[in-house]
Amino acid sequence: MTACIVGWSHGKFGKLDGETSESLVVKAATEAIAHAGIEPRDVDVIYVGNMNGGFVRQEFHSSLALQAHPDLRFKPSTRVENACAT
Repeated sequence: MTACIVGWSHGKFGKLDGETSESLVVKAATEAIAHAGIEPRDVDVIYVGNMNGGFVRQEFHSSLALQAHPDLRFKPSTRVENACAT
């Protein structure tokens, strides 16, 4: 098996009034799949990079990306946090 990243996305920088952690993750997941030119069913695993997740009022779970499309529902999801490197 060969692992590769075929699509990516990131949220906007700055203060985003009206956005939640959930809405940002769903947007990024949807955009990454579109960027890759694949279907959600073709995704094998999801990795979410997040910085300062502990400083938001909402709890943040890496599985939020699974809400972007029903075909992502049972995909493994991992959250990675590493300050600015995320």
